[in-house]
This record gives sequence, structure tokens and C-alpha cells, in this order.
Amino acid sequence: MAAISQSVLKDLAQTAVAELVLDKAPTNDFQRILPFVPIDGYELKLATVDASTTLAGHAGVETEGGSLTASVPSLGSRTHVLSRLSAILEVFTITQDKYNNVTDILQTLIDLKVRAVRDLFCAKFYSADSTVSGEFDGINKLATTFTQFFAANNNSADGGTVKKGELEKLRAVVQVSKPGAEIVFVMHARAYQHLLAVNYSDVEFVNHPVLGLLPTLAGVPIVIDNYIPTNESLGSGTNLTSIYCLALGRGVGVTGIVPAGAVGGEIRVRGPVTNETTGKMSYHVSWDVGIAAWNKGALARMTGVAWQNVT
Repeated sequence: MAAISQSVLKDLAQTAVAELVLDKAPTNDFQRILPFVPIDGYELKLATVDASTTLAGHAGVETEGGSLTASVPSLGSRTHVLSRLSAILEVFTITQDKYNNVTDILQTLIDLKVRAVRDLFCAKFYSADSTVSGEFDGINKLATTFTQFFAANNNSADGGTVKKGELEKLRAVVQVSKPGAEIVFVMHARAYQHLLAVNYSDVEFVNHPVLGLLPTLAGVPIVIDNYIPTNESLGSGTNLTSIYCLALGRGVGVTGIVPAGAVGGEIRVRGPVTNETTGKMSYHVSWDVGIAAWNKGALARMTGVAWQNVT
């Protein structure tokens, strides 16, 4: 680790600096509406029943003197884990004596580290993989595990242009049983531009209670998330992206998960811890967080979207 340089501290100490501006921060409307559910412990276990096969075989028509069907569906389980996303902020203890507005400086730096942890979650929401030490499963891994995905361009091995009807197909892959459940398309702004330029230009707008006016295609609101990569590959196709359709909410769709004991202070800041030998003090910023799919049918991914096809 390296302590924050004195030149950085001097810049932040200038009274002319009214606030710290995050230039070109990626648009991420989706994280503003993603619900988070508190859970006990550090993993969520769900008892599951595979309803993709008929349940009718476990019931029957009752007749006088006949036998009743006693079998029950097989029960399974699914586990969604929490990961700890962390960062360290290290400054020299002399900072406390050298600058009059040290509290403001440290708070600004801590806020930056908190933002860094949040941004990491925004990226890991899609790409995380539990086979990597310490990570939860992201949407890409879950979509593959649940077989809830297909490629653009008529499921081409290399992806390509989103054909007419494929957005409707993506919506149809998502199956939820709760009436009125919130369902949205989530995509990079470049994927949205691609859709408008090729086969989807009939845009209508709906008023979302949190995000305001949102465009809709195929009857589903579109939420922009520019943390979705635009450099994915599929077969020989490169510079591709993905479009998602997600149902949201506990018991029905996709949510974030956090420890119940951390509600109200999910991202924790510990410190400072002072090292008298080195003259440094450290702050530990961490967030115990994960995602859960409460229903396998609550998410779908269209891979291989050639977002550069805009003519």
C-alpha cells in the first residue's frame, strides 16, 4: 500500500476546491432501482422445486375406491453467497496537523473509496464468478447455469445484429408468477442506440416512480447501465455486448443481498488505525454484498450484441 501523496492532499486542501467532480462517471440507472434484501448469516439458502417439468403427475383424479397419488416433487436447494468488497485508504498522520480542513479532506478521500467499492459491485453484478476465490455468482454465471440465455442474430455462434422479434423473445424467456412484478430491460447506452438504428425504432415512454421517464421497447422499460461491458466476445465475434431482461424483487426476481445486521450502514468504514513506526494511518472500507435470483426464470441474457451495427 502507498499513502496518499502530499500533492493530492495539497490540492484537496485548497479553499478554492468547492467539491470533487467525478468526470465521465458511467451512467447506472439500474443500481438506483435494484432492491437489496437483508439476510441472516453470510449466505442465502433457497429450497427449490423444479417446476419446468409437469407437476400434474403428482396429483390425480380421485375415484370411488381408487388410490390417491402420494408422490411429491423432488426438492433441491440453491445457495447465494456474500462477498466482501474492500479497499484501504492510507494517509500520513502528519496530515492531521498540516492542514486545517483535514476532516473535509479525509471525508472526501473516504467517499472516493466508498464509490470505488460501489463501482466494483456494479461491475461484479454481471461478471462475478464463485469459482474465483471470494466472489459471488454474477448475472452472466446465473444465466448460463439456469440456461436463460441466447445469442443475437438468430442465436448465431458469433453474435451480430439484434433481429426483429429477438427483444420480444428475451422478454418471453423471463417467467414470473407474481402479477405486477417489475420487469426491465437493462443494457448499455450503445446497445440501446443499436436497437434504435436497426430493427427497433417504435419507442414509447413510461413514467417510472424513481427514474422518471423511461423509453420502452416491446412493452418493457429500458434501464441504462454503462457498467455492462462492450468488449465481450462470442465465437469469432468481438466488441460485443449483452442485453438483459430482469424481474426485480424478493421471492420473484433478482435482488442484492446484504447481512441483516448491516442494514442502514452497508458500506462500513473502520479506522483510523495508526502505525507509529511508519507514520501512517489506515481506513478500511468494506461492503459485504451479493446477488440472489429468487427464481431461475427471473433473468435472461442476450449475448453477442454487435452494438456497432448502427446503420
